[in-house]
Amino acid sequence: MTAPALSLCPPIADVLAALDKTGAWKADMSGSGATCFALYDSEEQRDETLAAMLAEEQVQAGVIGDGFYVYV
Repeated sequence: MTAPALSLCPPIADVLAALDKTGAWKADMSGSGATCFALYDSEEQRDETLAAMLAEEQVQAGVIGDGFYVYV
């Protein structure tokens, strides 16, 4: 469903590209692209990425359990 989602909502590609640049071992979207996510090798890497994204003020984010969520 990636191609149709990107054609309908091109900003999804920007979100995935930004997540790819964070060093995640997996950045993808769920279903129709309503949620984009990134998986990291460690909690430390995850937390550093979260702090950097918040510092850039490009996102709003928070931690849920062992992961974090990001609003773009």
